Amino acid sequence: MAAAISLHRKLIQLVGLQYSSSLYCYPYARHVADLSIGDLRQAGFSQSKAQTLLTVSQMFVSGELILNNTQKEPPIKQICQQLLKIHGIGSWTVNYALLRGYGWLSGSLHDDAAVAPGLHVLLNPAEVTDENQAQQWLENFVPWRTLVAAHLWELVFSGG
Repeated sequence: MAAAISLHRKLIQLVGLQYSSSLYCYPYARHVADLSIGDLRQAGFSQSKAQTLLTVSQMFVSGELILNNTQKEPPIKQICQQLLKIHGIGSWTVNYALLRGYGWLSGSLHDDAAVAPGLHVLLNPAEVTDENQAQQWLENFVPWRTLVAAHLWELVFSGG
């Protein structure tokens, strides 16, 4: 988690957008698309992460990828299919992006590093031993799976 937070901060600083108060702003896709692999590598991104980030931002800029969060019911299935076609993006990234971008609370996040350990704290460890079992257990909570994942994160990070 610390590494992800560090990369997040470094990307924001690399783009360098600031409010008049000198606080840094989140970059727009067009700002990220203007960066090079070398820029991102110097900021600490792996080659693969840098390429994925550039691909996604360039797709936004070109209009190939449209994630319009003004829709009452976002086309979740279509968005998932679009994002999963991008090299370097898996189910966790898609579900997390849908959570953060749309407030979609039914993402599974079964493959999150804290979900399985959280389930072991909550349940008998023999009941949930792998990602597939975690995914099956989380199905009981549709459409609120992400909220369950948040509680599992808290169990793990607070020491149970």
